[in-house]
Amino acid sequence: MMLRKGNTILFPIVLFCVFACSSFLTILYGIDAYQAMEQRADDNFAEMTPLAYLTNKVRSQDESGGVQVETIQGKSCLVLSAEGEEPYRTLIYLQNHKIYELLIPASRDVNFSEGTPIMDVSYLKMEQNQDKIIFTIKNKNTIIKQQVCLRSS
Repeated sequence: MMLRKGNTILFPIVLFCVFACSSFLTILYGIDAYQAMEQRADDNFAEMTPLAYLTNKVRSQDESGGVQVETIQGKSCLVLSAEGEEPYRTLIYLQNHKIYELLIPASRDVNFSEGTPIMDVSYLKMEQNQDKIIFTIKNKNTIIKQQVCLRSS
């Protein structure tokens, strides 16, 4: 009689342990899957957001002579010019692994230390070929190029 009573207690305990272990392993698997998704989202953000930012800036100033890539004081800069009552220039450049933006009157000299940091980028190259601007961004081991065709050229 005692043997039978011991088996009835042992079976629910073993069943509970199996359930607890499988729940724990399922949670561990879920954590790993979530971390992988989060890493992919972060990588996608780091690669695509700077390109989207630069493309939108070009599109917003895409008028005749409004967008150029120039070298100013040894830095490659995307220069967005706007005419009006007081002409101004917006310079977008890479400094200290960050994209910076500087808005200044067109007649004023450039002081890159006055720029506003926008976002982190490990590498940025800007080139202009006639009516195209080519952005190259490097994130970790991935190099991404994007061409933006100027409509006003």
